[in-house]
Amino acid sequence: MKEVKDSKHLPEEESSEGHINITSVEDGGMMVMSEEALEASKRHEQMLEQMRQKRLKMNLNVPTDDEEVKARLRALQEPVCYFGEEASDRRDRLREIMAQYLSQSKPLPEFRKNRKQLQTDLKKLSETINKNRPYFSQGLPVLKAVRTKILKYSMRNAKLRVEAQRRQRENPLPLSKAREQHEELIQSLKQHSVQSSELACDRPLTVCKISPQGLFDKHPCNDHKHKFLVALGCMGGRVELWDEFGTKHKSILCHSERITGIAWCPKVKLQQLPIFVTASADQ
Repeated sequence: MKEVKDSKHLPEEESSEGHINITSVEDGGMMVMSEEALEASKRHEQMLEQMRQKRLKMNLNVPTDDEEVKARLRALQEPVCYFGEEASDRRDRLREIMAQYLSQSKPLPEFRKNRKQLQTDLKKLSETINKNRPYFSQGLPVLKAVRTKILKYSMRNAKLRVEAQRRQRENPLPLSKAREQHEELIQSLKQHSVQSSELACDRPLTVCKISPQGLFDKHPCNDHKHKFLVALGCMGGRVELWDEFGTKHKSILCHSERITGIAWCPKVKLQQLPIFVTASADQ
């Protein structure tokens, strides 16, 4: 058996042969580590702490609703939003803050919703559920009367249109007669020529509608006995009213966007001027 000697009584040559870097040995028998070993130990502890925080982050349940994430950040006394931060970045920041609280053994506050927040959430939920569903409400008597009048007017016109289509189907116009009328119309149009032109509007025209004949010629204000009026709609949202003689009567700014449609009322009273409605690309 070899005799084990105390390291205190070993010479420097023998103690250095074991490749043990011992700077000093205190009376209590504690060995002081070198600076390199201390740094390696600190790095190891930091890695363990990072792994533990990463494991905590993976196991944390963070809400996906951005409003709920903001509410929890506010409860943790953290900034609700940073400059340029998106919803996903805000959610990751909440997860990291909660992991830091748990790693430092700090208690997390109870994320409870107040009554106002619950009412807001219920309202959003009901809007989401009823988004594509029909909504029924009790209308006013005036609305019912107007809709009934529109229905009767539409049914009467539909009846006249169906009867006219039935008569045309029972007694169709011969093809030769239709071609003859078409040729006569083309020949009559060829005899016309443009003598002059006038600027209708400062923007390009989009719609042109002529009022039904007889609506304007019997009106008391019609001094010139015009047969009809012409309504021109342009890209600027204006409607220009002209007569058949090329005289401009009025310019009306109806919309802020382009005019997409004009419709004349087919039946008005004798004391009324012709009525028309417009449609546009307004939002």
